Parts: sequence; C-alpha cells; structure tokens
Amino acid sequence: MGVAEGHKAYLGFGKESTFGTAVSRTRFARLVRGSDRFVPNFTWITSESITGLHERTTGRKIGKKSYTGGFELEVEVETVPLIFEAALGSLSTSDVEAGVVYKHTITPSTSLPSLTTEVYRGYDATNAFVYEGCKVTRATLTCGLDSFLRLSVDMIAEDENRTSKSSPTFSTSTYMEFTQGSLTWGGSAPADVISGMSIEIGNEFALRHGVGSALTKDPGRTPAVIRGEITAEFDSTSLYDDFKNATTRTLIMEFTGDSIGSSSNEKITITIKNAIFETDEITVDDESPVVQRIPFIGQYDGTNDIVKIEVTNEVASY
Repeated sequence: MGVAEGHKAYLGFGKESTFGTAVSRTRFARLVRGSDRFVPNFTWITSESITGLHERTTGRKIGKKSYTGGFELEVEVETVPLIFEAALGSLSTSDVEAGVVYKHTITPSTSLPSLTTEVYRGYDATNAFVYEGCKVTRATLTCGLDSFLRLSVDMIAEDENRTSKSSPTFSTSTYMEFTQGSLTWGGSAPADVISGMSIEIGNEFALRHGVGSALTKDPGRTPAVIRGEITAEFDSTSLYDDFKNATTRTLIMEFTGDSIGSSSNEKITITIKNAIFETDEITVDDESPVVQRIPFIGQYDGTNDIVKIEVTNEVASY
C-alpha cells in the first residue's frame, strides 16, 4: 500500500443532530499547508501493582479519550457559515434576491451545535479520519497585507473513526483577500492605513468524562469571549484617547467579494456592537511610519448581541 500524499488532503464538515453521532459531510474546504493539528489526547491507566522487574502487558490500558487540535482554511463565503454557527450557536437565513442570493446571520445562542469533521490525509479511499462530536473552542479570522482572509479553527472532538472518504465538491467561490476588506470604528476608518486585523471567538469547554465510558459527554455551553486586534498607522491620537477614556464604540470588519445575482456581492460582515480597547501599543521600531497595535474585546450590553456575523452568498440553507 502506497504512502499517503498530502496533495490529496481536504476538510469536510456536517452539522450533527445528536452530539457524537456522525453525519455526512456537506461542505468541503482545502487545508492550508502546515495547519493540520488534530491529534489524539488520551490518558493512560497504569497498574501500580508489584509485578517484578518489568511492567506486565496487562498493566497499561487507555483511559479517558478526546481529540484536540484544528486546522486553517482560506475563507470563501459558502463554507464558513457552518463553522461560524458551530462557534456561536444560531444561524438564520433571509432572502436578498429571492431564490438566488441569501444572507445568513449568525449570533450567539444558549446551545452550540456539534460538527462531524472529516480530515482526509491522502492515504487510501477507505481511511478518512472522521471526528465526531466536534465543538469549536476557538475561531479566529485574520487578514494582513498580501494575504487571503484566513480562518483558524480549534476544536475538541468526542471520538474518531476511519471510514471511507467522501466525494468532495468544493465551492467555486473565490477566496476573500486583503484588498476586499474594510474596518470601521464608531462609523469611520480608525486610521488612514490599516495593515492587519483579526477577530477571535473563544469558547472554553470542560470535558465531561464519567464512569461507564472513555468518551466525553457534550460539554455544553460557556460564555463566548470576543476579542481581536487592529494594527494601524499612528496618524492621530484619537484611538489612544479612546483607550485611555475606556470609550465603547461599534467595530465592523467587512469583506466584499465577487458579484452574485443581479445586484449583490458575496460578503462577510462582522459587527461588534460594544467594543473597547484593552491597550494601545505605540512604539517606534525604525525609520518607517509608526504603527499602533490595539487589542480589543467585545462586551454585552444586555440588549444587543455581543457579535453578529452576516454572510451573503448563493446557498439557500445550512
């Protein structure tokens, strides 16, 4: 049997109806080089009985099981709504152009769906790694100069089985890239030149192992933490003043892509209604224009969602 070949690799995703019960994968994506980091995370039961000079073959067994890690993908609009829903919880769909273009709005909810995630590592057609009961612990969108928009995803998974690979159909949408992006702070651009931006959704889960099974139960829901960072030229003191004054403003990151339908565009819009800067690091590195690195965090005001993600594409439902 031949060696596995990385050029054949891909990712597949399906939304589970029941935690840990695998479903067919409906959305597929290419794996970014060097980003496959799904690994087994097992504990071992080791006998403490006195057995002579050497450990006996009956003295070691696998204990609690889980799988941790993740991957990166370059962002196109047809695959990412499924991952955003798994990270936040709720997805609703409305018509933009009836029967042709749709807007999917993803917001936090009290429960998070689990995914079945397929990682095909290029071995043979009967050995795709299929991870069941996947919960998104972290989803980070990042864009810098001369780059495509990237989504880095970390997960925990209940179990893994090797099954026959899917027959993947990949999106024909193009990857979003840095020239298509924009960022506003309080309704206007925070600086004349923005060289980097990121937004992270974080979910902290506690594994729920119990007597009777090596696998974890559904870890349930924890509060989402929304944070990110802006890298911008230092051309005004207004952002530093907002930091010093603990000013809360609306932050919007948006990417506008190819034309679809008769008068629409592929689009990803992320709105943090109440964002606040955690610091503003203004440092001189060399003779070049001075930049400031500004981490921020999203806050809940009791009324508006802490974050809202809107994706416009030609997919009718997820």
